[in-house]
Amino acid sequence: MLFRILFSAMIFLLIHSTVYAADIRFITHNIEDKIYRDHNGEIRGKVNSGRRAFQIELIREMMILVGHEPKKMEIFPFKRGLKTLFDKNNVAFFNVNRTASRETKVKWVGPLLSNVVSLYEATNHPNGINSLEDAKKVDLICVLNGSNHVDYLVSNGFTNMHLSNSHESCFRMLINGRVSLTIIADSGFLEVIKTTIKQKSTLKKSFELYENKTYLAMSKNIPDNVIQKWQEALNKLKESGKYDFLIQQYLRPE
Repeated sequence: MLFRILFSAMIFLLIHSTVYAADIRFITHNIEDKIYRDHNGEIRGKVNSGRRAFQIELIREMMILVGHEPKKMEIFPFKRGLKTLFDKNNVAFFNVNRTASRETKVKWVGPLLSNVVSLYEATNHPNGINSLEDAKKVDLICVLNGSNHVDYLVSNGFTNMHLSNSHESCFRMLINGRVSLTIIADSGFLEVIKTTIKQKSTLKKSFELYENKTYLAMSKNIPDNVIQKWQEALNKLKESGKYDFLIQQYLRPE
């Protein structure tokens, strides 16, 4: 009798602890002006609005393939989203960089998108930098707080950083001469030009730093077979041509 009770309890725990592709809580960050809610209440990316809109639509297409309800998405500040990912089970946080400090804390699906990250300067305040050592000598470099750009600069010995809550703020400070440089990925630069700066001629790429890849990061408790389903969904979208279609529709500015 005791054996049967223990066996039944084990089966109950196994069934109710199983993570299915549709049970995962999805979170993203910093997308408020890049999205809208459709008539079904689902978060959708605005056409030609850049990488955040693109990734919303890409994740949505992946959700459809694995049977996850697309309307279940939440928007958090980046640091809160990352903490939720690390502290909770059954969480997926997307538009996240895969860094050494995060590598073993979560499981990864991707890459969702690859970009070249560069330093930019204002044309009316040129710095003429040609190397990382040159960049260390300028007054201030504006960097998005909590981003992997901060990690990169710190690991390379930079101490002249000004942390900001948005790329748009960094570029405004750059044009006004309050900082010497800012750092951003190519696709992010296209967004800033469209929504904030308007005149591309006021900015100039100073120096290319590294290739940046963003991922879908998932809680460590999620089984590998579920992770594989999400990776297969992404691979299928890339192979079918749908990925390239989303790039053209959402990532590229008008």
